[in-house]
Amino acid sequence: MRNLLNIFVAITLSAFFASCGKTKSTDPPLTKDREEAVYVSTDNNNFISYNAINGAKKWEVILNGSCKGTPVLYRKRIYVHTDANFLYSIDILTGEIARSTNTGFPSTLAITAFNGRIYIAADKLYCYDTTLSQIWAYDGAAPCTSSPQVSNDKIFLGIGDKIHCVDLSGNNVWQSPAVVAGSIKSSPRVSNGVVFTGRKINSFMQLKHQMVLQYGVIKPVIRWNPHP
Repeated sequence: MRNLLNIFVAITLSAFFASCGKTKSTDPPLTKDREEAVYVSTDNNNFISYNAINGAKKWEVILNGSCKGTPVLYRKRIYVHTDANFLYSIDILTGEIARSTNTGFPSTLAITAFNGRIYIAADKLYCYDTTLSQIWAYDGAAPCTSSPQVSNDKIFLGIGDKIHCVDLSGNNVWQSPAVVAGSIKSSPRVSNGVVFTGRKINSFMQLKHQMVLQYGVIKPVIRWNPHP
């Protein structure tokens, strides 16, 4: 009985491996949806993609305006906002402009993408979806001075001399105490439930020594300040 069982198992395995090795699949290979590239914006409104390995130009598009802030890569698209108020969604492989819209405002700060939303800091904090339709705008009573950072389903950014915490629906959660003699220029970073940021001091000699502040995410209290 055992010999018969062994023969049966051997025949079954032979048939299995034979069926696996008969022919190759005729399915076409998957298309490449991402590759290493370097993106460059010029002052004459060109936006160019270069191969990151050999420096060869992959594609180039002409935008309405120049990109002054940092674009963001998100889901096979690169999102670019120009100083002529235009927001673009560009295919990262072909350079094809998938969508564009006139936002009505310029921005020189980095764009942030999270969970199907594009966040742009300008005179206000703006939220767009990936079709480039505006969802909401948050007015912090002053122009934004740093790029937004998303963490724990909250958005953190500098507006003047305060850090603002905004929920994903565009509502204010809290804002920090004001820093002294300066404004929040560095983009906040969140680690272990704490928000870290820095200020730009007005004196030219002190610009390279940004003060580091630390805020509790739930309760905005300055925990330490190395340069009061």
